[in-house]
Amino acid sequence: CITYNQEKYIKDAIDGFLMQKTTFNFEIIIHDDASTDNTAAILQKYVDNYPELIIPIFQNENQFSKGINPGVEFVFPKCRGKYIAVCEGDDYWTDPYKLQKQVNFLEANSECGLLYTDFDRLTQKTGLIEHSLFSHKLGIKENSFEDFLVNAWFIATCTWMFRSAFLKEIQLNISKNFVIGDLVILLTIASVSNICYLSDVTATYRVLEKSASHLTNLSDRKKFSKGILDIQLFFAIENNVSDNIRLKIYDAY
Repeated sequence: CITYNQEKYIKDAIDGFLMQKTTFNFEIIIHDDASTDNTAAILQKYVDNYPELIIPIFQNENQFSKGINPGVEFVFPKCRGKYIAVCEGDDYWTDPYKLQKQVNFLEANSECGLLYTDFDRLTQKTGLIEHSLFSHKLGIKENSFEDFLVNAWFIATCTWMFRSAFLKEIQLNISKNFVIGDLVILLTIASVSNICYLSDVTATYRVLEKSASHLTNLSDRKKFSKGILDIQLFFAIENNVSDNIRLKIYDAY
């Protein structure tokens, strides 16, 4: 989990981690990027109460502003598990068996590299919750490398679990300073393994007024879209995809 100035939301995220019921041990690694509000203080209270579960990383200076990806540089290197689940500090898990269900699936399906699930979407400004987004609004994805490459689908990182065996390649690709990291992780894994879907709703994705993927300024939106295109073209070249697929990527814009 990575967090920054999320004092209003971080409690929901951590409570979602702590309520997990599993037959295996897990660790909770939370990185605070030098928050200027009470996020770090809230996190410290949880650390004091659950020192055996929570591994905190506190920064004195904001790393993201230096062009450093906190998840890749600080959190991933501390991960010791066979599987990694991600959830940023403003999202939260709602199913106490989320981790157990996903581990069971991945243990039974060795060809699957990343497993995601259905989710609810909460618009923070209005309080509106849209339930089961994939079932009712977004539709089920093809889950192929080509489909994710061409369409850059959003599939809610707060629902993901993937194999830590992919970390080395993920870190190498994200080090290229792309505009976002989640699509890089998804395409890195999808290029060599299957992406799988579980229809259970396991988490709530919170939509805030200001975030990287919900920009209102036209110039910022154009810059963000260009950044997504850069990721798509990088993976198209790296994986030697056909000219036809490359044309589909451009057509999407």
